[in-house]
Amino acid sequence: MSNKGRRSLADFDSFGSEPSPQQPNKIGVNNPDHSQSDNSRNNNSVTEQSNVIVKQVHESDSGFLQAYEEKTKRKTIEQTHTRQTYLIQNDLIKRLENLAINKGRGFKTYLVNHAINKVLEELEEEE
Repeated sequence: MSNKGRRSLADFDSFGSEPSPQQPNKIGVNNPDHSQSDNSRNNNSVTEQSNVIVKQVHESDSGFLQAYEEKTKRKTIEQTHTRQTYLIQNDLIKRLENLAINKGRGFKTYLVNHAINKVLEELEEEE
């Protein structure tokens, strides 16, 4: 299939208009002033530029992708914790709830685990 007689969008000043007479022909197409080697060099240059851009985008995304992979590989709370039910004094619950109002998600779980860990360490040292 020949490209002879075909025009690209770049040949037109605006969509639907005829080609402007000032626009030169594409390199290597109906233009004896340019050789095929010029066309090959330009294509290689464009390809190299595209490869550099793709590499830069990939490198900038690699931090994001790495963080995403780590997040998806992370164990869920159900895999690392076990639900237990304990009776806790009402005044301690009120104090904990008041303290947790402006804290983020998981604060109470972290606090309870931290407190139990500290008490267990003290008791184990005494043994």
